[in-house]
Amino acid sequence: MNKLIIISVTFLAASSSVFSQTKMEKFCEVTTRPKNGFTIKRVAVIYFGEQLNLFNFKDSTVITNLQKVNNFTSDADVLNYMSGLGWQFVTVVSTVNSWENFYFKKEFDKSELAGQ
Repeated sequence: MNKLIIISVTFLAASSSVFSQTKMEKFCEVTTRPKNGFTIKRVAVIYFGEQLNLFNFKDSTVITNLQKVNNFTSDADVLNYMSGLGWQFVTVVSTVNSWENFYFKKEFDKSELAGQ
């Protein structure tokens, strides 16, 4: 009986290490700016960085869903949408010309990333 318990525990420990996945954080930036000088509507643009190979996913819908941010016209819509996708707000940087740079992060399994 003791051998059976030891074998079972050893098997469970080995299998859990095989199935554990390494996590990686990915970051993106959403810049919003006034649409024009006479309205409160804003223009949003998402930015993944210069090295797109560092922001590459096996599932192409990740990028497709994030690019929908480019259609939003308010900061609140951007924040609500990104939160709904599971992205965590990191910080915002405001500039003199009323541009805002919102930074977000999300943790992914390495298995979800292309080329990892």
